[in-house]
Amino acid sequence: MLVAGTPALAQTKEIDPKQVPKAVRDNFTKENPGITPAWKTDGKEYKAFFTDPKTKLGQVIVYDIKGVVQHKENALEDLPK
Repeated sequence: MLVAGTPALAQTKEIDPKQVPKAVRDNFTKENPGITPAWKTDGKEYKAFFTDPKTKLGQVIVYDIKGVVQHKENALEDLPK
């Protein structure tokens, strides 16, 4: 998964999937069928953490409260260049 302690992860807290707005969960499931993410929140953003089954890399998709993707991150972006 992603490296712990990076700024993107520093202020998040894990939440129960039932606490994630339906629009966010529905959009994630639509884009990633069959994947069950770990959900975290940071203020008004919801972050889905999961391993991409094709690449085997850790992924994070950040949504706003309406389920709109704000940005995506992957494990390779956290590696030194």
